[in-house]
Amino acid sequence: MENRLLELEQENAKLKAQLLFLQQRQCQTPPLPAWFIALRLQPSFRQTLYVREWREDQKGWRNSSEGGWLGNDYVHSPTAGVRVLEYQLHGPASGGNSGNNCSSSSSSSSDDTFADFTLIGPAFFTENAESHKGLCHGGSMCSLMDDIVGWLGFCSSGEMRAWEGFTVQIDTSLKRPVKVGSMHRVEATVSKREGARKVYIAARLVDPESASVHCECKGLFLTPSSATATTTTTTTTSQS
Repeated sequence: MENRLLELEQENAKLKAQLLFLQQRQCQTPPLPAWFIALRLQPSFRQTLYVREWREDQKGWRNSSEGGWLGNDYVHSPTAGVRVLEYQLHGPASGGNSGNNCSSSSSSSSDDTFADFTLIGPAFFTENAESHKGLCHGGSMCSLMDDIVGWLGFCSSGEMRAWEGFTVQIDTSLKRPVKVGSMHRVEATVSKREGARKVYIAARLVDPESASVHCECKGLFLTPSSATATTTTTTTTSQS
């Protein structure tokens, strides 16, 4: 019994050390950039994704037996090397808008016109993604492409259905290095649909100021069959 108690104390000490390490690596969240906020006024705007398990004020729920998650989100938590601060779903302007955070009477114009559903977000590259002297690891860009392809796949019907379906392929081309501390625009668009389940997605990471492309990706997402589809509205909803 004494040996078991000693083992539990040692395991508890390790967990506390790991928690302290993660807290020290947590990066301060920057504000949403002006270019991203302005997109809410475009006719193409459909909704801002609200995902409960990404929110820091829901961390207690996330890591509880009810939430079921064991750690932090790889791309959406303050400890992430590259962090997506928020996602907006956009769609064909001719299809109208959902009215969420969107002024239907706005007369502003934009180059952002979409033939199909598109996901856009600001991606912040922290020092936790650093590889060589102030530059971020290429894997951080690949992780970002994987994330946005998957979440657009969840939204490919025009309604967010989190965790329904899965990404089966991402082919990423790294074009330019990313400096630590950069805030870039990550975007993904449905490029083709095939059959009842296949959704082809094109994604890229762009400097919003210079328009330089840092990476591009072609992905394939499979939506669930009607027999396996489930509803997860208890954990994820749209936010107006």
